[in-house]
Amino acid sequence: LRIQAQWRASKARAEASERRDAKRRHVHRWRNARFVQAATRGYWGRKRAAAVLREKRDAEKHRMATKIQAAWRAARARYLATIQASLEALRAQEKIAVVRIQAAARALFGRREAA
Repeated sequence: LRIQAQWRASKARAEASERRDAKRRHVHRWRNARFVQAATRGYWGRKRAAAVLREKRDAEKHRMATKIQAAWRAARARYLATIQASLEALRAQEKIAVVRIQAAARALFGRREAA
């Protein structure tokens, strides 16, 4: 009877030890899984945050480039308007000069014809 009790006790201790070890392994695996999941979520979160930041930077660059282009086009338009205005003034002066030259020529030809 005593041997049988010791054998059962030994077997119960071994089973309890096995259950404890199994639980420890399960908890250990669970903790490792949580660690891996957290690391993965952190990695993807950082990646997503970097993409959002990159998009914001690109949008800002695009907006600045648009402003620079608009300023350049406005300056060029003003410059071309100034050139066109001076060209029109020059053409008006040229027309007046042509009319005067023609009038002088007609007067000269008229005097030659009269004389």
